[in-house]
Parts: sequence; C-alpha cells; structure tokens
Amino acid sequence: MRGLWLTSVLLLACGRIGFEPTDSSTTTATDGTAIGDGAAVDQSLACAPIPCGGTARFVMCGSRCFASCQDTSNQTAGKATCASWGGALLSIHDATEQACADMLAQNLAIGLWLGYEQTPQSDTTAFTLGWSWNDSSPSGAYTHWLSTEPNDAGDGLEDGEEQCSNLLGGGRWNDELCGEQRGVACAR
Repeated sequence: MRGLWLTSVLLLACGRIGFEPTDSSTTTATDGTAIGDGAAVDQSLACAPIPCGGTARFVMCGSRCFASCQDTSNQTAGKATCASWGGALLSIHDATEQACADMLAQNLAIGLWLGYEQTPQSDTTAFTLGWSWNDSSPSGAYTHWLSTEPNDAGDGLEDGEEQCSNLLGGGRWNDELCGEQRGVACAR
C-alpha cells in the first residue's frame, strides 16, 4: 500500500512518467498513455525519451522534462548525450524535482550522471569553491547527498579526485570520478 501511495504522490508532483523499453514492445505509463518504440510516444509532449542503446525513462516535472538512459558512459560523454537530446545533465533544485529524479533512478544497479560538479579555483588546482550546476542554474541550498558524501574518494583530502556527481538508485547523490561509467540523467 505504501508503494501505491508514494507513486500517487510522485505522479501528482511530477506529472507524466514514461518508460522506453529497449525492444519494440509497447507498455503503458502510469497515467495510461501508451509508451513504446518511440513512434508510440505522443510527440506533442515536451517530454520524450533520450535516444539511446539502453533502457530510457522520462518524466515531466513541472515545466521541465527529466530523462535518463542506462546506457553507460563517462560524464563528458553523458553531457554530449544530453546536448544531442536538446538538454543538459540534470540539475535538481528542490524536493519536488528530487522526487521526479527518484523515479528515473528507481531500481537502478548503477548511478546516473548529474550536472553537479566541483569547481576548481581559477588560478590553482585546489577544489575549494564547492559545487555548481553545469547548466548554469543557481546552486541554491538544496542537496541530497548520501550521509558520508561528498567525500572526494573517502581519503579526507579535498583534492578534486571526485569532481562529478551521480544519482544512485535510492535517490541519494554521490561524488564520483568523472571517468567512471554511469547512466545519464538529463533535463530540458
């Protein structure tokens, strides 16, 4: 019963959710809309799946479309995937957007790249300026890190080893080496 209640709350907060299977079968989104091989997706929506080789998910979150692809890449390639879809790596600014992002990350074995990056000082390699969204949106006060994150590889040194971030299957954020292989989460 709790799962049904949570799904209902998320649908009210986030709007449409879709699932793009990797084969040509058609499934039904939680709002009853047929979602299938791309041709079945209602193209009048501002939200559509990312063309990718892996399982794609998408959800309307207010006026933004959030989409993910489980096809793995490094963070730089993830940025390019989002750009080719007309968006940028996902930025999350409040609990409602986090709830929508959680729908993308549900039951994932690997994380999804987020657009939150650790910024170096301009004249040094020291990473003391904190984190910023790579889509230039304001960083604000909202974060959803795991309780031990960001930890820069867990060595206690803030030396920029883990300059990128990803969204884990449980919805929490983790700092990560930018060259690791993860899925991608985008917004437009």
